[in-house]
Amino acid sequence: MSTKKSFYNFSYLHLINDSDVSRGGAQKILNLLTNDDVGTLTLKDSLIKFKLGVLLWQFFLVFFCNLINRPKCVFIHSRCYLPFSCVFRLFGVEVVFYTHAHYRSHRWLFKYFRCNHYIAVSQAVAVSLKKQGVESSLIKVIPNPYFGEEYYEIIHDNLNYNSFASVGSLRAWKGFKEAINLLGLISVKYDNKFVYSIVGEGSERKSLSLAADSHPNIELVLRGFQEHPFETLRDSPFIIIPSLEEGFGLVAIESIFQHKIVIYSDVPALREICGQDPLSFSFNINSHESFEKAVNKAKSFSDSLSDIKVLIQRQAYIKKHFGLAAFYANHNKFLIEVCSSELY
Repeated sequence: MSTKKSFYNFSYLHLINDSDVSRGGAQKILNLLTNDDVGTLTLKDSLIKFKLGVLLWQFFLVFFCNLINRPKCVFIHSRCYLPFSCVFRLFGVEVVFYTHAHYRSHRWLFKYFRCNHYIAVSQAVAVSLKKQGVESSLIKVIPNPYFGEEYYEIIHDNLNYNSFASVGSLRAWKGFKEAINLLGLISVKYDNKFVYSIVGEGSERKSLSLAADSHPNIELVLRGFQEHPFETLRDSPFIIIPSLEEGFGLVAIESIFQHKIVIYSDVPALREICGQDPLSFSFNINSHESFEKAVNKAKSFSDSLSDIKVLIQRQAYIKKHFGLAAFYANHNKFLIEVCSSELY
């Protein structure tokens, strides 16, 4: 739990499978929303070791705690907690599902466990909710913010134009294995050796290493989790975002602000962010020809990395559309509408 107080003593409660910020964007957003009036409940807040057992115990715990004291509003960040919406709504608590992604599995949960409100992190995610039968009037789009990471100035003499990088947890849906295979095909065609660095940690580490072993021209560097990932990527001019699905794209925002050339999978959420950026190029994750075209186009714009005007333009775009102040203002407006109070 986020503080020493018991979770049922908070006016606002967030339910998430794991609050560790190294896991990804949802956890980073939760970290921004946590303060002295906000509690969290996670799967790790139990001595029970198996997931279903934890959920059953917490389900009954939440029921009895609502008899004693109930929060004003509950935010559910993980689908495994959607059944809890029944308990909270039974006691008149406002329940919000914070939709961080366009989910491909367990979508039936949205049909059977309804919430009072839904926050979507992008228009693409809002559309996915509507397809699950959620009414438009219940959906509020609040884009994720840029976290205010400092700009790590590029040292042009150190840039390696055969160096590519990605940032994110090592999970299958991030598409890193696909990126390795696509880079491998290009490396053979052009007889080039590429360095591919991935900043992140997760269950796919061994699988990614095995994939790279089949491409002798690819040097895979797994850097693990880094609190400031772009500080370690100053020599990599190209960021690849090969996601098979994406709720929002915090890495895309950070990459543009850090003045990287972005090569991104053409999924709707990434298109929302990168579509207007002059140094972002899309590709079809299922087409090596499309990927090759995007890489070649990205390389042809390498000189733009030394253009200060382009840097200023890109950073201004991020600050205008994804500023932290606007993020908190949107949340306050939402809380006023839902429970007549604000937090931030």
